[in-house]
Amino acid sequence: MSLIYLAGYEADAIRRAVLTSSSAHTLHPVTRAGNGDQSAPFRWNAPAANAWLKGDLNFFDNGGFEDAWVESDRPPHWTPDDGAGTLNEETGIKNEGSASLNINGVKEGYQDRIVIPGKKYKLEISIRGDATNYAYVYVQDLNTLKWMKDDGTFQAAKTYTARQQPAAFADLTRTFTIEKPTVRRSYTRLRFFCASIDAGDAYFDSFAIYPEVTFASVHAHNIPNAATFRLQYDATGAFSGSETTAATFTVRPRAFYVTFTAALIRYWRLLCVEETGFTPYAGAWSMGHYNTLGRFYRWGSQTAIMQPQVRVHTPSGRLISKRRTSDPSRRLTLSFRAVAEVERDEMLEDIFEAADWGDEPVIIVPYSDKGTVLQARVGEVFEYETHPRTWDYTVVLVEDPYPVEFNF
Repeated sequence: MSLIYLAGYEADAIRRAVLTSSSAHTLHPVTRAGNGDQSAPFRWNAPAANAWLKGDLNFFDNGGFEDAWVESDRPPHWTPDDGAGTLNEETGIKNEGSASLNINGVKEGYQDRIVIPGKKYKLEISIRGDATNYAYVYVQDLNTLKWMKDDGTFQAAKTYTARQQPAAFADLTRTFTIEKPTVRRSYTRLRFFCASIDAGDAYFDSFAIYPEVTFASVHAHNIPNAATFRLQYDATGAFSGSETTAATFTVRPRAFYVTFTAALIRYWRLLCVEETGFTPYAGAWSMGHYNTLGRFYRWGSQTAIMQPQVRVHTPSGRLISKRRTSDPSRRLTLSFRAVAEVERDEMLEDIFEAADWGDEPVIIVPYSDKGTVLQARVGEVFEYETHPRTWDYTVVLVEDPYPVEFNF
């Protein structure tokens, strides 16, 4: 194993998640956790024992149809498609929460979600018919144009992923792996359709999709090395005694990480076990499915200190950067040699294309210092063809400025 990394949309899975904490250890301020900003910081209000932070890895937008409708026939984050029927907010017939989606007549509504080829995901849905009419869910890979079958595999011909005719909600799950396309792509989109194809009513609720994960990291923290910091999961999200500890972190200054057995679980939490005597704080919590590059990472790495700066929130919620004299960002320089086109393509696909050439973050652990983990972005790439079909690369990754709260 030469390099552990997360790239692109995997590297920021937790920032797209919903973060909550116990009432006794309220996040301060809670609205800044999981608000979509890269590396939104979180801090507990109290130093009490067993302070925890829970993450919901579901990355559907409005999958429970709870958001207030601002347009008729258009639930927030969903797009109406063809058909003479209607999409309606339903508050009487629902699986959970305060509302569900009702489709009356022939009509579809859909939402697109970004996924990573070759990776495993789980889909959870709750659907109901009206005893005569079916509620259908279709899923299409917009890269391969294939359709997901009810067993989680994909085929060229259109088919349904799930359907339900009885007038009772059915909770259904589908586990699937995104196919790798013949043309290299770092990510693709799945389109999820809610559909009614006949006269009558169909109901949809509780949509969730989440990835298999094998890696977690915490960045820009004030947690002492002696603290017991655990990563736990619970299939129900209750964390009331049925939780499982996936790993116990070895806490290190600046940032730390852990790898663990692959788990396809929606709900996770960080648990600071003992009374710490101070208010725990962290700038980022990342989770994803790590990859390794093992064939041509040749000469180790160098880490240098960047111009001290930090990203902060103003009271209005805007992000700004300011200089800071401690814990400045770091610059990581990696050297590669590719002796075949397949090796060159692997590097371009796995690190650069997956990270959108710097627009998306990379969580990276260099082989030469496995205790170091950086949340960084591709800064510069230098390529030299030293011999026919032999390429040397120097890759510079620039660590994201550590985020802090403006009103600390």
